[in-house]
Amino acid sequence: MLKTPVVFMCTASMLAMANPALGQETADAASSGEIVVTAQRRAENIQDVPISIAVISGDTLTENGIVRFEDLGATVPNFTVSANANSDTISIRGINSDGQPGSEQSVGVYVDGVYRGRGVQSRFAFLDLQRIEVLRGPQGTLFGKNTIAGAVSITSARPTDQLEASLQGLYEFKNNEVDLRGHISGPLADGLSARVAFLYNRLDDGWVTNALTNTNMPQKRDWAVRGSIKWEPSDTVEINARYEHGDVQSRGAPYELVRIGPSLGAVQSRFNFVGLNGRLDGTTSVSNSINPFAAAGLANQPSMEIDVMTVDAVSDEASIQADFDLAGGVLTAIAAFSTYDFSRDQDADFNPLPAARFVDDEDFTQYSGELRYVSDTSKPFYYLLGAFIQREELTAVSDASLNFPFLDAFTCANAGRPLGCSPLGAFPVLSRNLVLDQVSKSWALFGQANYRPTDRVVLTFGLRYGSNRKTASHTALVLNANTGSVVPEPVPGLFARLPIEVTPHAYSRRISDTRFLPQVSARWEFTDDVNLYASYSLGSKDGGFNAAATSGNVAEFAYRPETSRAFEVGIKSQFADRRVTLNINYFNVRFEDLQTTQFTGSTSYVVSNAASARSQGVEFDFRWQMVDKLAIRGSGAYTDFTFLDFRNAGCTVGQISAGGFANGALCAAAGANDLTGRTNQDTPQFTFTGGLDFAQPIGDYKLRLGAEIEYSDSYFAASDLDAALIQPSFTRFNASASFGPADGGWEIGLVGRNLSNERIFSYGNDTPLFAGSYQVLVQRGRTIALRTSVKF
Repeated sequence: MLKTPVVFMCTASMLAMANPALGQETADAASSGEIVVTAQRRAENIQDVPISIAVISGDTLTENGIVRFEDLGATVPNFTVSANANSDTISIRGINSDGQPGSEQSVGVYVDGVYRGRGVQSRFAFLDLQRIEVLRGPQGTLFGKNTIAGAVSITSARPTDQLEASLQGLYEFKNNEVDLRGHISGPLADGLSARVAFLYNRLDDGWVTNALTNTNMPQKRDWAVRGSIKWEPSDTVEINARYEHGDVQSRGAPYELVRIGPSLGAVQSRFNFVGLNGRLDGTTSVSNSINPFAAAGLANQPSMEIDVMTVDAVSDEASIQADFDLAGGVLTAIAAFSTYDFSRDQDADFNPLPAARFVDDEDFTQYSGELRYVSDTSKPFYYLLGAFIQREELTAVSDASLNFPFLDAFTCANAGRPLGCSPLGAFPVLSRNLVLDQVSKSWALFGQANYRPTDRVVLTFGLRYGSNRKTASHTALVLNANTGSVVPEPVPGLFARLPIEVTPHAYSRRISDTRFLPQVSARWEFTDDVNLYASYSLGSKDGGFNAAATSGNVAEFAYRPETSRAFEVGIKSQFADRRVTLNINYFNVRFEDLQTTQFTGSTSYVVSNAASARSQGVEFDFRWQMVDKLAIRGSGAYTDFTFLDFRNAGCTVGQISAGGFANGALCAAAGANDLTGRTNQDTPQFTFTGGLDFAQPIGDYKLRLGAEIEYSDSYFAASDLDAALIQPSFTRFNASASFGPADGGWEIGLVGRNLSNERIFSYGNDTPLFAGSYQVLVQRGRTIALRTSVKF
């Protein structure tokens, strides 16, 4: 198992490089005001890259008080990050993946070239960054699988040859949040330098008040540390190695019930729970601590007495990158090891009643290696060649506990009948135990050739050939939640008809596929400052296994890969002595075999390939340096996402009830929710971000002011496009002010975000077991923070 990464690490250590030309190109570009990106695996001016790209520097993140990955979506049009119940869900141009553990993201995240394809991993990505590149559209040729919608390339800050250090602090007043981060970097010996960076974030008072527990949710404690070393044994060799550890903890979650259905409403009218009002007003009553029927002799079950929601996750990642400057090009080898352990315990019924509890855990390990050669661009023909290998191991365990004695009492009391009137009371507290063990192996060969038939035209041809194989086993048992013993099924098929929705089983599957991912583009340098481009590319997302599978049918366990075909044309231009930048592009992406996750309306999910879709639209980016002191900027997107064929979408609760279906899976199979011609969740039609930046010298000091506006059209927050879960359009305002010496030695400032105090939810779903009720995950309201920084 360790053989592959050891081979790559040894190769990296022996081959390695420092590319003086590459480093000088980056430095020269930065000094000339150009934005340098590595979207095509080589340092290039962003204006010369035929891809729709948004770039955010590490300094910009600091100045705007952005300390979490989920906050990044507010700054980039056609890019959203939703922190849902399981993990972060990343969307580009309307394409995303639901967070069941067996699935990777549709948007690939790469940190220093190391792939992080799972939603949990993005929560460890914001430490001492140089820049973030958001690449829209399929990036299969150079980045590989699971970039069907795009990729996020994150570059961390490297060790420096001069001694330097920094310390940044942020205190947010309303939610009592403290964020500290800093670094120290410098030489250790001739040709050897190191960097150590850290962050610590503590959030004590969240933005949703739990009226039952008298706490403000969420409460978070995050910390991370990274150590990196750069070794330059010669003028042509550079080796960079890094290790980082992250720890994420949270207590409580900002869920609110925004609609109370008939069954939950009957209980509320009788017991009048505080915080259970069906309004988005900053209060909630999510808790398993109340049993309104205890007086009737039904004591609350100890197994259901939990916090609202707890999350604990730790991550470790190590990588080594070796670069060797050959005559005519650069050879790079990267080897990496990545692992995380994620556990969660939550109230699964999202209300005060002790009805359901959900506990899950993921244990993930990844080994990867990449070898590539990038030629220089001095000749009309230049190219890139590479190879990639990766192995992943995942164990995902989940326990969904249902309090059957309580559900019996709930059912009978609401019907005005004595306890024990329903068959539910014949069972103890039952737990549906699901275990997925999965191993994935993949490899790929890739290349890109560029040809300049004239000085102003560049033709690019790329191809990736890859193979992927996954093997998985899955078991499903029903346990007594209090004793842990297996509960045999009294009658075959009985458990599947109960709210626990499971057929006990043990099965395994193997899936494999190979794919060709081509890419073609043409760029015409119309003038020195105007580039026109057109591109065509393919992307793919792996098939996989449903970790939440409850059916006894092994054929429903696996799902196929999905693919995308993208066409894009655009113009990248600069005017007025390059003080004005205007980039515009049109995109058209066709998706086939889209993987869809259908909530059954009770407690489980069905994953299948059920749809084809098209996403098309226009994106633009504008910046005008009006004078040296003042710049204005704006970026936006218009997106028309349409399901071309989606006749078996997951049903709304109303459709399940109206059709008399036993659950949502049967409703979807019957085609009751045909979304053909409809849009997708988390896909506003128009988004815009604009702002201005002003800098005024005052003697040896500088005053900086910034203002920003964010606008989003309305969007559906659930995959079944339930009209009860539409987030209305909104406008948010942000502002910042800072003061410090012109040389940047220190700075103090204020940062205000969402000053309009918009109430926004990024995720919503049906409330399990209580038809007609809905819960949403609420985003943060108005914040004002004091920010300080010191550089040495």
